[in-house]
Amino acid sequence: KDGAYNTATFTTNANGTFLNGGTLVMSGTGTVQSSTTSFRNMEVSTSGTVFIIGTVPLLGTFTLTSGTLAMNSAASVLRVQGLSRFLGGTITTAGNPTLDLDGDAQFLGTSVGTNPPLIRCAGNWTADALTVQPTSGTVFLDGAGTTTINGVSGSPPDVKFWNVEVLNGTRQPGSNLTITGSGMTIQPGGSFVTGGRNVVGGCKQFNVLGRMGVGAGSRLSLDDLSLINVPAGGTLSIVGAPGSPATITEVGGPGYRVQ
Repeated sequence: KDGAYNTATFTTNANGTFLNGGTLVMSGTGTVQSSTTSFRNMEVSTSGTVFIIGTVPLLGTFTLTSGTLAMNSAASVLRVQGLSRFLGGTITTAGNPTLDLDGDAQFLGTSVGTNPPLIRCAGNWTADALTVQPTSGTVFLDGAGTTTINGVSGSPPDVKFWNVEVLNGTRQPGSNLTITGSGMTIQPGGSFVTGGRNVVGGCKQFNVLGRMGVGAGSRLSLDDLSLINVPAGGTLSIVGAPGSPATITEVGGPGYRVQ
């Protein structure tokens, strides 16, 4: 149960739970499948392909450093309670699989291609816009607490989504930030606040069913032709302080709309 396990194929059953800090290291081509038990940690470091079959729950951490992580059906679910690090390699998908990440998520070198999995993240989200450039898919930010969205490339750092939804809790940038994508939806019970940072909103549409807040000392700069849609029940809060205004402005173009 302790140490590293180097294997091409590993299947757990009711008598094969790893609970005491061991790490399953996938160093070849093969499958990992589990439905009733949990590994502690898993690392994919290979020149081959590792297939996720069914729901694979990890009580600890997950790291992808090289090779291909293949999730080829809607039944393919990788559920990680701790830190998830995607540092290299590639994720390939078919049939809408899920990365269910209960802890912090770091996408710092892994290519997710043009068809990323459905991703749920309850912790802090950090992504490098040089390698994470999705053209489809949705990231669901679903932690109940206050967490951050962080970029690492660009000035200010850029984070790219296609669609992103804040399901609950409060999300705020960890630094001045550019958020690029098709749209952001803030669901009832969820909040996105600027937290004293300057945010460039490259999303074409913000749907505010919960709360969006621009606070003192913050600037929200919207892309041309952007729309902030605030239906009944949603809240857009723009509250500054003497000498520290809260500002919504535009980045070139013919302007933006709030409705």
